[in-house]
Amino acid sequence: MLAQSSNSLFQLLESIDRDALAVIFILATIGTFFAVIFIVGFTMSTVKSISTTRMTQTMIRELLNKGYSVDDVERLVYGAPLTQKVKNLFTAAQRRVRPHNCDFPPSPPIKQPA
Repeated sequence: MLAQSSNSLFQLLESIDRDALAVIFILATIGTFFAVIFIVGFTMSTVKSISTTRMTQTMIRELLNKGYSVDDVERLVYGAPLTQKVKNLFTAAQRRVRPHNCDFPPSPPIKQPA
């Protein structure tokens, strides 16, 4: 039965034009390459997320065991929440440094010849 299925596969491959078959193999190779890159990237992202979560949970347990309050632990682990005043201060400073109506992006400084 296996011999019949492989025999029919070879017959199908022989019936397809060689140029079309080459294009199919090239596209399959490129598709496989992108699929492997996507799978590896997704796996690494998941592993990083899991390790960050475990590290955060460990740090929370250690801080609670040392006697810190829940509010202190939240502030230490997740950072202090930004108030609206602080957010406005940062956006105002950003607008002064890089205005939106600038026609060209800032360029790096150039050393002047002596």
